[in-house]
Amino acid sequence: MKTPTIELICDSHHGIYCPQFVMEQIRDKQLICKNYNEVEKYFNDLSTPDNEFYWDAWNDLMINAILLDKDGNEYYIDQSDDVWVVPVGTSFEDYIN
Repeated sequence: MKTPTIELICDSHHGIYCPQFVMEQIRDKQLICKNYNEVEKYFNDLSTPDNEFYWDAWNDLMINAILLDKDGNEYYIDQSDDVWVVPVGTSFEDYIN
């Protein structure tokens, strides 16, 4: 079992499409989401940046999604230009400082 650590899931070169890219990874089960049934309601709003609720849905997804690694460790989504998964119970700042 590996020690949970921060991992990059989408770099900033995707620009305004980062939320859509992450949503597609969750929807397509490339990222395992513990509470998939709770967050799939955001998928339609994240299907295009032209959607008026795109940024609200992205914020809600980041707040509510709980992602898992293969060992069952839980992560949350954080964005600071790039999009990261960060182990629950730690902060993004702990890793960048």
